[in-house]
Amino acid sequence: MQDSLLDLMNKYCLDEVSHNNCSLRQHLIATYNILEGWNLPEDVCKAGLFHSIYGTETFSGVEVKDRDVIQQTIGKMAEQYVYLFCCLERESLLKNLFRSTFSIKDRFTGQEVPLTHQQCSVMFQILAANFLEQGPRSSERYLNSYRFLLDASEFLDERMMGDISKLLR
Repeated sequence: MQDSLLDLMNKYCLDEVSHNNCSLRQHLIATYNILEGWNLPEDVCKAGLFHSIYGTETFSGVEVKDRDVIQQTIGKMAEQYVYLFCCLERESLLKNLFRSTFSIKDRFTGQEVPLTHQQCSVMFQILAANFLEQGPRSSERYLNSYRFLLDASEFLDERMMGDISKLLR
């Protein structure tokens, strides 16, 4: 992992933010490692490394507002994925499991944001890695709340689906 990525994490003191029985920094690095282990493009892995930097619908431990700084460090495409992941309403992402065109609802603006199949896949890949990282130290209720991922084979490959299935047994 590049020093500039770790420096950016340090800038926002992510080691001091608690996240599901570990630090946010530990969680984000582990999420990155899962994505990297799936041999996904570097833009996707970097997006996973910062997937909650702007806050999410369910996590508000840190809410960085300076998108330019993030973009300069991780790259334009990775930052766009990060922003999409942070702004999405999870329920709107789940609706894409049953559609032929894809979109999410932006929780910041209330607007519907069209997605390409690739963008939608990346959202599910980051969500799956996020789930797999937290799952082993989470409650049965939390695990069950992610069963929808078993229906996401349009967006996740066999290896990802296998990892999810093992955790949800």
